Amino acid sequence: MAVPALSPLLEFPEITLEKAVQYPLVLWSAEHCEPLSHQIMELLSSATSKLNVVDHAKSFELMAVLVAAGYGIGFAGKSRIDTARKLGIVMRPLAGSPNDLSTYLLRAQNAPSPFTERLIERARKLDQSRSVGIT
Repeated sequence: MAVPALSPLLEFPEITLEKAVQYPLVLWSAEHCEPLSHQIMELLSSATSKLNVVDHAKSFELMAVLVAAGYGIGFAGKSRIDTARKLGIVMRPLAGSPNDLSTYLLRAQNAPSPFTERLIERARKLDQSRSVGIT
């Protein structure tokens, strides 16, 4: 969870889904971030409270600014939230079982650039340390 630096949610080491949906939400734009938006909406479908969605972000940067300004809280990967700490947002894990986000790399059939090759190699190393699948 991405929360503003002065949020009352910071008193909790983890935030339950039911507690999170009591706050205004900045969600991902389905048009611009379809896979991530779908994963988050699937997670939110188990909430029993009505969602108060205040905006749909087209990018993580927009979400970070809206969260930092106090418009709501958002969902993002820990690494993204940690890098945006200087903007005034803080990460709190979602309570319960781990909620993995899937990321896909689409590329042309030709040989990858050195940058892409390095990204693939880093993902494979991470894959081996976490026991998740990269195909």
